[in-house]
Amino acid sequence: MSAICRIVAGAGGYKMAWVVYAEEDRDQTVTPVAECGCELEYLETVKVTRPDAERVKGPVGACICKGFPIIIRSVGNQTKFAPWKVEASKRGYASVRGLPLLPGGRKLGALTVYSFETDDFDPS
Repeated sequence: MSAICRIVAGAGGYKMAWVVYAEEDRDQTVTPVAECGCELEYLETVKVTRPDAERVKGPVGACICKGFPIIIRSVGNQTKFAPWKVEASKRGYASVRGLPLLPGGRKLGALTVYSFETDDFDPS
């Protein structure tokens, strides 16, 4: 997973990439397992859980729960990204894409990619 993050963030030219696993615990937490290009302080502020009504709307929780990619076209303007807006904006993150990891249909986790550019991710 670390190699994937390095390829996406480095060769792909994105600001940051990180992978989380969806835990099967009572709180349905997500655990960061790989990252590249990010600041540890940001990951500590993210605090994503899947059942949280507000936080499940973000790119990590939503793509895990729904099982399909999620795009945040503008960190500053999309209400479903509100819990992370301030910290993301401080670091220059402008758009985000969450990609579910679904080996064999199992909701394993997500790869999340951050860009400097608003509307940087094409739905296709």
